[in-house]
Amino acid sequence: MQTQRKRYRAFISYSQRDMTTAQRLHRALENYRVPLGVAPDAIQSKRRLLGKFFRDTEDMSAAADISATVRGAIEDSESLIVVCSPRSAASRWVDTEVQHFRLTGRHDRIFAVIIEGTPNAQNPAEECFPPSLRLDAGPDLHPDDMPVEPVGIDLRIDGMQRVCARIAAGLLNVPFDQLWQRRRREAIRQWWIRGALAALAALCAGGVVAGVQSGGERRVAAARSDAFANLAASANSAGQADSAARLALAGLRGHDAPLRAFDPVHARAELMRALYGMQAVGVTPVQGGALYGAAFLPGGARFAAWGRDGALTQWDSASLRQVRTFQGHAAPVWAATFSPDGAWGASVSEDGALRLWPMGRDSAPLALAESGTSAAWISYSPDGRTLATLTTDGAVVLRTPDGAVRATLRDHEGALDHAAFSADSSALIAGGDDRIARIWSMPDGRLRTRLRAAGGSLRAVALSPDGRFAATGGDDNLLRLWDARSGRLRATVRAFNAPVGQIQFSPDGRTVVAGDDAGYLYVFDAAGGRRLFELVGPLGAIWGVTYSADGALIAAASEDSTAHVWDAASGEHIAAFVGHRGPVGAVAFSTDADTLLTVSDDRTARLWRVRAPALQGALRTGAPVERAMFDRAGARALTASDDGVARIWRVADGALIAALDGHDGPLRAAGWSADETRIVTAGVDGKVRIWDGESGAPMVEYAGHVGSPTLALFTPDGDDVISASSDGDVRIWSAVDGAERAALLGHDGAVAAAALDPSGAWLATGGEDSTVRIWDLHRRREAAVLYGHLGSVVALAFSPDGRRLASLSDNAIRLHETEGWTESAMLAGHDAAVRALAFSPDSARLVTVGDDNVARIWNAADGALLITLLGHANPILDAAFSGDGARVLTAATDGSARVWDAASGREIAQLRGPDAQSLRRAAFDRDGLRVITASEDGAARIWDVRLTTQTTGALMRLACGERLTRGLSAFSALELERARVVNPRTPGDACR
Repeated sequence: MQTQRKRYRAFISYSQRDMTTAQRLHRALENYRVPLGVAPDAIQSKRRLLGKFFRDTEDMSAAADISATVRGAIEDSESLIVVCSPRSAASRWVDTEVQHFRLTGRHDRIFAVIIEGTPNAQNPAEECFPPSLRLDAGPDLHPDDMPVEPVGIDLRIDGMQRVCARIAAGLLNVPFDQLWQRRRREAIRQWWIRGALAALAALCAGGVVAGVQSGGERRVAAARSDAFANLAASANSAGQADSAARLALAGLRGHDAPLRAFDPVHARAELMRALYGMQAVGVTPVQGGALYGAAFLPGGARFAAWGRDGALTQWDSASLRQVRTFQGHAAPVWAATFSPDGAWGASVSEDGALRLWPMGRDSAPLALAESGTSAAWISYSPDGRTLATLTTDGAVVLRTPDGAVRATLRDHEGALDHAAFSADSSALIAGGDDRIARIWSMPDGRLRTRLRAAGGSLRAVALSPDGRFAATGGDDNLLRLWDARSGRLRATVRAFNAPVGQIQFSPDGRTVVAGDDAGYLYVFDAAGGRRLFELVGPLGAIWGVTYSADGALIAAASEDSTAHVWDAASGEHIAAFVGHRGPVGAVAFSTDADTLLTVSDDRTARLWRVRAPALQGALRTGAPVERAMFDRAGARALTASDDGVARIWRVADGALIAALDGHDGPLRAAGWSADETRIVTAGVDGKVRIWDGESGAPMVEYAGHVGSPTLALFTPDGDDVISASSDGDVRIWSAVDGAERAALLGHDGAVAAAALDPSGAWLATGGEDSTVRIWDLHRRREAAVLYGHLGSVVALAFSPDGRRLASLSDNAIRLHETEGWTESAMLAGHDAAVRALAFSPDSARLVTVGDDNVARIWNAADGALLITLLGHANPILDAAFSGDGARVLTAATDGSARVWDAASGREIAQLRGPDAQSLRRAAFDRDGLRVITASEDGAARIWDVRLTTQTTGALMRLACGERLTRGLSAFSALELERARVVNPRTPGDACR
């Protein structure tokens, strides 16, 4: 706490290029109201405001000496808030402000608000922390003064409201959850008050009492439903989809028979969003304490878990019904193993005993003495012939499958706690405190070789499946790869920043994955130690890592309460599993790799779907995909890539039908003719080509443009093609023989956009000369020129009824009436360049998207803003309405496509590829049941979005009949507490 109250609560440091976000944060903090009862001594304002915050451009505009003003403001601020992005990381000014604040001795009062980039990134272009917030700050600050973990507040994840609450909690030195829950309760009370006042106003207005009472009840129910929807939205944003589904269901439960006039659109939208993000299959709560490990039993029909309560508990994998619990240990179970035939289970415990369990029956376990020492590791060999344990006095004990001691191997000095068999059961490697790993031949127990790893105790050891290679990791932050037969060191890997505690070879022995206590996880070539790639995810210390049986996937358990899965061949991040409320201690794949098992300190075991439920398949081109679209029937897809190839795909199985290879350079346009018998493409090589729409065979080539073609499209009748280029010309030519029909001249600069009206009578073009030109296609001459834009016109669209034309340039959107070609409205609202626009099917609305990360829906008649769609963290490049106009699709450089409810503005589905690379385009199929996305990662992906078309009743039946079964429908204690603030009668089970 500060001994003397300073003038400012905090100094806000930021790059000038992040001014808009800094302004929003500044305004939100100074208007943040601290809930009643929270830190009353620290709040002097009667309005319970935090106080004044200093932000340079606003507060020192009149200062004669800016540097002196900044120094004074920093010294007169209790804390420092740094708006972190790659721009602020590169700003010398921001770094100087951070250094000056730190030198005042208050390094523990710095809050890092991340708006873009990655902290302590491997790629300097992605780094968001200025040097003085990083561990390698340089000579001016002693390393001991550097913060170990200056992360924790991410505006992209938490949103402005939670960020302000987190900062307020830190400024006031109060627990965040206490402050957040009090604030939520205050908001809910306000909803109740507004609902009550509305009901009272209705009573005072007169009318039938029963009818008014019903209206009041509807208002209360609506307020409750929206409160639950907001709680669900917070859970969805945090990645806790199962929690969001439970809360959304609570918001839908008020929609019963007496209140059917009430439509819970917000709760329904959040339930859709939760069901799309929900990869949890089931949860098994354990009463006895934290779980330390788990494994599928042979065959995969059952799994077992063990932990603090000293028991080994077995569950049915399909129903998650507890089958039996084996009890006998008097202390926590550290490790367990199962014979390959599933007949026996064995466990070692802190009580020093080894117990053998008959897995198929309820008979008592065999208690086996371990020479008065405790064992920390146990495993059956893959062939089932040997049961091995390690002891704290340095012995390797080999037993027969039923527990009889066969040999005790002594060569180690100090405790042993890490070992592994080779896949062929021919060898065992063990390591511990004496820094030497030993490899023993099996089953005779002969010492084969010693691997001397100087520098620290060994934390992890592994053998390749064929026993040729070994790997060790330890407290010296090094991974060492060895020749397991000769003991020769093959490679020393210096990629880690903390002790290496997890190592696993791939099933084919070609790669090895290793993780450290700082959350770094890498895949290396097993033979030479060459780093293949880093497995990136928001990880804490790695507590468990494994390959799937087929070697296609890698999973890791993390101290940060999450588990993650990656593609083992490419390193693409496939899924992050969020839901545990404590560190995840272990992960295990099912035999078919469709399911992941996790256990946690939160006393639960959970099963997860490995693949995203909405992803149907990926069409991989090997080069960034510029465009992707369905045909009318949704049976085929067309993609255009930067490798100059357009491709036709069969949607059902992702098979490539034809590759349209003929351009030398990236494609800039591709599209079907109206009857889908032909395809037109345009490339930077200056050529426009027509191809057979079925076989992909080349048909016609047009090379009449002087500049590079920018667009190409068929006329509605399919007889001609219209193309335009960087030379400013628009040309019409025959789709049959390539003969030029007309040259439409008038633009002074590249033509960037074109649109045909529904009747095919008019063509609109726009480009760098800031004009929109209207062409009469029947007479093939210019009909009108529309002025008003100040920059290049980059997009054009006719309304489906042909009555309006929308045009955009930079951040200006203009609406024109086609009758007389007069401007009817200019749409103002975007804070940065606008990228794309699209009309709704009924021509009543227009959606626009741009670099301000926001999508907006407008009234097409008068240009009034109807709704704002918030959620993307990066610029949005594309947008479209579904065929029924009920949904909006957006695609952004944050790697996600999102589906929105067009009426409420709520996000209802998020479609994110494995590695979340920038999306360029996205499109619905004709029925709005599928989406195709084009990505920079070289793939077009197809998603099933039929769930977004379901009724409320169908969604509830799906949630409670399939997705929230097996323990997932029960509220946690914290969720139930929050829910009962909204509705005291909320049941403990969301599906009851």
